Amino acid sequence: MIFPDGENLGMLEDLCLASLQADQLLECVDNYFGCVQATKESLPRQISKARIHAWLAAQEPPDMRLGIAAQRGFMDWNNALSNGSESLNLIVKSSDQPQLIR
Repeated sequence: MIFPDGENLGMLEDLCLASLQADQLLECVDNYFGCVQATKESLPRQISKARIHAWLAAQEPPDMRLGIAAQRGFMDWNNALSNGSESLNLIVKSSDQPQLIR
């Protein structure tokens, strides 16, 4: 499990989107999904995954994977940790025993 803001449950894409909060391209992504919602009268169920994939499609190369973008420094992890945390806490569940990773 991932707690992107230190409190609320989320997914890896929420954390990545938080790292991109200063990226002006996210406004374009939001406009795109505004159009999608107006046209389809709905949004993807996993909107965070859809938003990060739309953002990735605007990068060079446009089919870059999320892990590669993170490795290349596209994400500003200081923005992702702007909730005052000094570290990122992940809870990884493997079999029956959850583990906290700091």
